[in-house]
Amino acid sequence: IPKELLEQQFISDIEVDGANNKWVGTIGSGIFYFSQNGQQTIHHFTKNNSPIPSNNINDISIDQNNGIVYIGTDKGLVSYNTGGSATESNFENAYVFPNPVRPSFNMKNEKIKIKGITENVNIKITDIEGNLVAEAQSNINSRYNNFNLEIDGGTAFWNGENLAGKSVSSGVYIVMLSELETYETKILKIMIIR
Repeated sequence: IPKELLEQQFISDIEVDGANNKWVGTIGSGIFYFSQNGQQTIHHFTKNNSPIPSNNINDISIDQNNGIVYIGTDKGLVSYNTGGSATESNFENAYVFPNPVRPSFNMKNEKIKIKGITENVNIKITDIEGNLVAEAQSNINSRYNNFNLEIDGGTAFWNGENLAGKSVSSGVYIVMLSELETYETKILKIMIIR
């Protein structure tokens, strides 16, 4: 038997982040973090599994520029860095970091970031010979869905794996950004050192 979303929850605040994901604060049950379409619970933050000091959420505020979520409870204030950001109107300030990617960087957990992307973008990553390594499109490859390249608002996250799920080798990789509405394009390069 299907149940209503947030049935019997007292909702105190709802905010939408740069990736169009929903943050729902409650009185007594902490915060629910939902996907763009509301069909997936990305995370349920409570005082037992996160640093929030109380499950009574008074206010949620999101800094769209850097993805930091500020959470006000009846017992104090905390912030949570999602790593996402607001989308840009063009690729003028797009960049990749870290660059170069050194052997000490944990690509699987920390992920290579492509920042400054637009709302309707297609991203292709190829090796220097032009072989497709990763591809993502906004509103399809959203974050927290186990894609090797995921988009969260104005930031894309690449785990350093190819389409077969294998870690890429040392070398230079080309990042091709294509805006799907204005047809603007930009090329970035990443150097990976293993």
